[in-house]
Amino acid sequence: MVRTNALETFEYDGNGNLTNWVKAGENWVYEWDWADRLVKASSNGVVVLENWFDAQSRKIAKAEVVNGQMVKTLYLYDGWDIVGVMNEAGQMRETFARGVGLAGDIGTLVAVTHHAGSWTNGTFYAHHNHRGDVILTRSGATTVGRYDYAAFGSLKSQTGPDVCRFKFSSKERDVSTGFSYYGYRFYAPQWQRWASRDPIMEEGGINLYAFTANNPGSYADSDGRGIIPIMGGILGEVLCGNRIKNQVWNQYKPGGPNHRPEDWSYREAHCVAHCRIQRECLGGRITSWLGGLGKEIWDELKQWDGEGDGFDWGDMEANRKGRRLGRKCPEKSCEELCKGTR
Repeated sequence: MVRTNALETFEYDGNGNLTNWVKAGENWVYEWDWADRLVKASSNGVVVLENWFDAQSRKIAKAEVVNGQMVKTLYLYDGWDIVGVMNEAGQMRETFARGVGLAGDIGTLVAVTHHAGSWTNGTFYAHHNHRGDVILTRSGATTVGRYDYAAFGSLKSQTGPDVCRFKFSSKERDVSTGFSYYGYRFYAPQWQRWASRDPIMEEGGINLYAFTANNPGSYADSDGRGIIPIMGGILGEVLCGNRIKNQVWNQYKPGGPNHRPEDWSYREAHCVAHCRIQRECLGGRITSWLGGLGKEIWDELKQWDGEGDGFDWGDMEANRKGRRLGRKCPEKSCEELCKGTR
């Protein structure tokens, strides 16, 4: 597949991976393995980046041209969080302290420690903005470096020593390509899109390359497979979920056109609502799951005052059924799919 405009050309393989980018005197070639993982990048015939992955698709090593030198790095993980890097001889060069963040590793970085043999020694503390971008590093009370980003993550400016390899959305940035490593995909902020198609295909939306539904100010992506609401996005998801909930309730409440007296727990309504939330709200499954869980917890709390009906696992299962059917059969309406749910 080839996409061309007046300034540049993009070519893709049959699996939807970017294989070639040409612009003026630049000719970049990208190579992918059988699992659609980026293993090599070349610029005008010169290899500038190579990656190696483990069986879980985590990047465990890379060789990258930095300041004209090929630098080899080995990674240490705690789950999916990078907690340390070593040189090719196995000597520790950097370790990372992490805390609680927005989702996955976004916003979790607390401190970076450079060990003996690194280009600089010491511990540097990371500061983030509302969406988890690393914007400031400090040594004690002294500011060491500052980073400023465009809306979609391009590094606009950088001042001071670059002591932190994690940048936009707390993801590692490859200096050679400008790509950010998210786990399951590489994001290209210079093009405001992913370099490969969505691994969950149309479940993540009809645009397989769109980054955070083209709204990085309100949504983030923890690993390249799905968006999560942040700040303004949370309000948007709440409003979306409430709109659908009210519409479904008007259909299934007593006197409504779809009301069934035998379904006294309104399980069919639960199924329909969460099928629609997953399809219509940008947060998709995450909005559905969090909304459903929050509703049941609220019912449990109200039960202590004698008002609610308590936490109901049957409702949660109906919600899950709606999400599953909505993904499995997108050609049918949620009302058709959920009919008869008990």
